[in-house]
Amino acid sequence: MSEFAVPSPTDGLQAASDVAATVDVECVFADQGVGDRVASWLADRDGFAVERSADPEAVLERLEATDCVVTDEDRVVDLVEEMSDRAESAPVVFYTDDADASLPDEVLDDEWVDVVRGIDEASLPVLSHRVRALAEHRRTADLAARALAAADAATDGIAVLGPGGTIAFANEQFARQFGYDRDDLPGHPWRALFAAETADRIEADALSAVADGWQWLGTCEGRQADGDAVTLRTRVTGGGGDAVVLAVVQQSSETPG
Repeated sequence: MSEFAVPSPTDGLQAASDVAATVDVECVFADQGVGDRVASWLADRDGFAVERSADPEAVLERLEATDCVVTDEDRVVDLVEEMSDRAESAPVVFYTDDADASLPDEVLDDEWVDVVRGIDEASLPVLSHRVRALAEHRRTADLAARALAAADAATDGIAVLGPGGTIAFANEQFARQFGYDRDDLPGHPWRALFAAETADRIEADALSAVADGWQWLGTCEGRQADGDAVTLRTRVTGGGGDAVVLAVVQQSSETPG
């Protein structure tokens, strides 16, 4: 099995992701005094760009350029419901002084809604942290969705390895190259797709290279679903964070030994 390691193309992406991007925040409050205080606090913090509005409809028209909305009890339910019917949406942080304030279950269960209770000086740092965390989580989710859409359209076979040595995602081409139904691959051990010796070498050489910031390329002996051997030119790279991407770049003309 020929193999070599080269610098990973994800290094630059990872470095860029380490730089905190500006969070564009819309503050829309029924209580103008609280809204002014929140907007002023966030605007004085590094990494926030703040728009202040008393009109929820105006906020809804700017969602494409908004990373997070901060609002109060009189606005949050309507905003979340309105955004659910739109192509564009943004995370929402509900800021309230009412410790007993309740929201409908469908709002509380929304992944992109958070609640900060207690309108005072002590809660403002908590608010800014929640806003940034929610906005960055949304950006990461959007980026992942775009990456998976691109992987689906790729001509190479692509799989993302999850924790515990299993496959988290595989595109149609990857499943076809190994003779599997795509829906059967998530949760499937990646080692089962290769001859035992090949899997050992991928684990020892390729994964360690990726951990050191390199990508690995080699000719591998694969095992199809029916047990037949197949020779595949395979690239292993980092996908950012702990993710590992396995790409079959071509089916080799070499015969498995």
